[in-house]
Amino acid sequence: MSPYRILPCPEYQKINEQILEFLKTQTELLDKVPRLYANFQDIKLFIQKCPALLKWCTDLDMIPRDVYFSYCADRGPNYGKFGDSPCQIHLDRPPVHWKMNWPVLNMEGSCVRFFKTLVDGVDPVDLASRSGVPGSRDEDYYLLSYDRFEEIARHDFSKNEPILMDGLIPHDVGLYDDAKFPRIGIQMMFVKEPTHLL
Repeated sequence: MSPYRILPCPEYQKINEQILEFLKTQTELLDKVPRLYANFQDIKLFIQKCPALLKWCTDLDMIPRDVYFSYCADRGPNYGKFGDSPCQIHLDRPPVHWKMNWPVLNMEGSCVRFFKTLVDGVDPVDLASRSGVPGSRDEDYYLLSYDRFEEIARHDFSKNEPILMDGLIPHDVGLYDDAKFPRIGIQMMFVKEPTHLL
């Protein structure tokens, strides 16, 4: 099974205009660089201010539970053959499995890359180095080392398409030569895992 699935969204532009308006009026992310990659928002306020996104989600039987803006300010440190990544290879904090990754701003010059272990049968969780604030929503990190993994798939955001992605497959942010910043996306988790769309 693929680690991601494109979610067709004919109303992408209209929905993203509401998200950008929220970004401008309800956050400071366009004014100053945040301390964290994950910038959680009040879900009730967010869906109130972005009704087109809520309608699209509910039409697909996805009820939003949590949302955060993922923020990359620059290219980040270099990781050899894997290139620059402002968000290195990691696992999302369990129990989140399938989440939506929505491109908001400057995502066209980037991708999300997925990896597998070089040795079959090894659970990536066993290779993760956990740091930050265990149990917290935004600072519980499951970081991995590139030298134990190989890339198996990637999704380019050149078409600004939202995707469902498996956050428990090792992944990172990949950047191309034309990457622009700040790179901002939305990560949304749902009341029920949206496996019916896979």
